[in-house]
Amino acid sequence: MGERVDVTGPRDIEAEIVVRAGVEGGRVTLYRARSAAGGWEYFRELNQAMLCEMVEDMDGSVPDRPIKVGARVATFEEGLALLDVDPWAQFYATVVHPEYADRVLAAVMQRLGRLPERDQSDSLISRWHRACGRATDDDASR
Repeated sequence: MGERVDVTGPRDIEAEIVVRAGVEGGRVTLYRARSAAGGWEYFRELNQAMLCEMVEDMDGSVPDRPIKVGARVATFEEGLALLDVDPWAQFYATVVHPEYADRVLAAVMQRLGRLPERDQSDSLISRWHRACGRATDDDASR
Protein backbone atom coordinates (compact mmCIF):
# COMPACT_ATOMS: atom_id res chain seq x y z
CA MET A 1 0.00 0.00 0.00
CA GLY A 2 1.15 3.53 -0.72
CA GLU A 3 1.82 6.33 1.69
CA ARG A 4 -1.47 7.71 3.03
CA VAL A 5 -1.74 11.44 3.54
CA ASP A 6 -4.37 14.03 4.30
CA VAL A 7 -4.53 16.58 1.53
CA THR A 8 -5.80 20.05 2.30
CA GLY A 9 -7.62 21.62 -0.60
CA PRO A 10 -11.14 22.67 -1.38
CA ARG A 11 -12.10 19.89 1.00
CA ASP A 12 -9.86 17.76 3.19
CA ILE A 13 -9.52 14.24 1.81
CA GLU A 14 -7.57 11.11 2.52
CA ALA A 15 -5.40 10.17 -0.43
CA GLU A 16 -2.41 8.03 -1.34
CA ILE A 17 0.70 9.22 -3.09
CA VAL A 18 1.12 7.66 -6.54
CA VAL A 19 4.29 9.53 -7.46
CA ARG A 20 6.14 12.47 -5.93
CA ALA A 21 9.15 14.23 -7.37
CA GLY A 22 10.90 17.37 -6.28
CA VAL A 23 13.35 20.04 -7.20
CA GLU A 24 14.89 22.84 -5.21
CA GLY A 25 12.03 25.03 -4.14
CA GLY A 26 9.14 22.62 -4.53
CA ARG A 27 7.64 19.32 -5.50
CA VAL A 28 4.87 17.86 -7.59
CA THR A 29 2.71 14.95 -6.44
CA LEU A 30 0.13 12.76 -8.14
CA TYR A 31 -2.38 11.39 -5.64
CA ARG A 32 -5.14 8.85 -5.85
CA ALA A 33 -8.31 8.97 -3.77
CA ARG A 34 -11.52 6.94 -3.78
CA SER A 35 -14.25 8.37 -5.96
CA ALA A 36 -17.89 8.37 -4.94
CA ALA A 37 -18.36 5.38 -7.26
CA GLY A 38 -15.64 3.42 -5.44
CA GLY A 39 -12.94 3.61 -8.13
CA TRP A 40 -9.84 5.76 -8.10
CA GLU A 41 -9.57 9.42 -9.00
CA TYR A 42 -6.23 11.13 -9.54
CA PHE A 43 -5.18 14.69 -8.88
CA ARG A 44 -2.02 16.76 -8.88
CA GLU A 45 -0.62 18.90 -6.11
CA LEU A 46 2.03 21.50 -6.82
CA ASN A 47 3.84 22.55 -3.66
CA GLN A 48 6.01 25.62 -4.04
CA ALA A 49 6.04 26.56 -0.37
CA MET A 50 9.84 26.44 -0.13
CA LEU A 51 10.19 28.56 -3.26
CA CYS A 52 7.72 31.05 -1.82
CA GLU A 53 9.78 31.27 1.37
CA MET A 54 12.90 31.99 -0.69
CA VAL A 55 11.08 34.75 -2.63
CA GLU A 56 9.72 36.21 0.59
CA ASP A 57 13.22 36.26 2.08
CA MET A 58 14.58 37.98 -1.04
CA ASP A 59 12.05 40.77 -1.52
CA GLY A 60 9.55 40.60 1.32
CA SER A 61 6.60 39.64 -0.90
CA VAL A 62 4.51 36.54 -0.27
CA PRO A 63 3.37 34.71 -3.43
CA ASP A 64 -0.28 33.65 -3.53
CA ARG A 65 -1.17 30.00 -2.84
CA PRO A 66 2.12 28.11 -2.60
CA ILE A 67 0.26 24.78 -2.54
CA LYS A 68 -2.15 24.17 -5.40
CA VAL A 69 -4.43 21.15 -5.74
CA GLY A 70 -5.80 20.58 -9.22
CA ALA A 71 -8.83 19.01 -10.80
CA ARG A 72 -9.55 15.30 -10.49
CA VAL A 73 -9.28 12.92 -13.42
CA ALA A 74 -10.49 9.34 -13.83
CA THR A 75 -7.41 7.48 -15.09
CA PHE A 76 -3.76 7.12 -14.22
CA GLU A 77 -2.80 8.22 -17.75
CA GLU A 78 -4.82 11.42 -17.34
CA GLY A 79 -3.04 11.91 -14.02
CA LEU A 80 0.32 11.70 -15.76
CA ALA A 81 -0.91 14.32 -18.22
CA LEU A 82 -1.58 16.60 -15.24
CA LEU A 83 2.02 16.12 -14.13
CA ASP A 84 3.28 16.90 -17.64
CA VAL A 85 2.61 20.59 -17.03
CA ASP A 86 6.05 20.42 -15.38
CA PRO A 87 9.09 18.40 -16.52
CA TRP A 88 8.46 16.04 -13.57
CA ALA A 89 10.50 13.16 -14.98
CA GLN A 90 13.57 15.40 -14.72
CA PHE A 91 12.87 16.02 -11.02
CA TYR A 92 14.25 13.86 -8.22
CA ALA A 93 11.98 10.93 -7.44
CA THR A 94 11.08 10.70 -3.77
CA VAL A 95 8.02 8.42 -3.58
CA VAL A 96 6.46 5.94 -6.01
CA HIS A 97 3.48 3.78 -5.02
CA PRO A 98 4.45 0.09 -5.49
CA GLU A 99 1.31 -0.65 -7.52
CA TYR A 100 2.33 1.98 -10.06
CA ALA A 101 6.10 1.43 -10.13
CA ASP A 102 6.26 -0.24 -13.56
CA ARG A 103 3.98 2.31 -15.19
CA VAL A 104 5.72 5.28 -13.56
CA LEU A 105 9.14 4.02 -14.59
CA ALA A 106 7.94 3.44 -18.17
CA ALA A 107 6.48 6.96 -18.25
CA VAL A 108 9.72 8.46 -16.91
CA MET A 109 11.86 6.60 -19.44
CA GLN A 110 9.54 7.67 -22.26
CA ARG A 111 9.77 11.31 -21.23
CA LEU A 112 13.52 11.24 -20.63
CA GLY A 113 13.98 9.49 -23.99
CA ARG A 114 12.64 12.62 -25.70
CA LEU A 115 15.46 14.71 -24.25
CA PRO A 116 18.86 15.27 -25.82
CA GLU A 117 21.30 12.65 -24.56
CA ARG A 118 23.26 15.25 -22.57
CA ASP A 119 20.14 15.81 -20.41
CA GLN A 120 19.65 12.12 -19.61
CA SER A 121 21.59 11.87 -16.36
CA ASP A 122 22.53 8.35 -15.23
CA SER A 123 22.12 9.41 -11.61
CA LEU A 124 18.62 10.74 -12.30
CA ILE A 125 17.62 7.51 -14.04
CA SER A 126 19.12 5.46 -11.20
CA ARG A 127 17.17 7.48 -8.66
CA TRP A 128 13.91 6.78 -10.50
CA HIS A 129 14.79 3.07 -10.64
CA ARG A 130 15.41 3.02 -6.89
CA ALA A 131 12.22 4.96 -6.12
CA CYS A 132 10.34 2.36 -8.17
CA GLY A 133 11.98 -0.47 -6.21
CA ARG A 134 14.21 -1.59 -9.08
CA ALA A 135 17.90 -2.39 -8.69
CA THR A 136 20.33 -0.59 -10.95
CA ASP A 137 23.83 -1.47 -12.15
CA ASP A 138 25.12 1.10 -9.63
CA ASP A 139 23.40 -0.79 -6.81
CA ALA A 140 24.98 -4.09 -7.88
CA SER A 141 28.48 -2.61 -7.80
CA ARG A 142 28.13 -1.43 -4.18
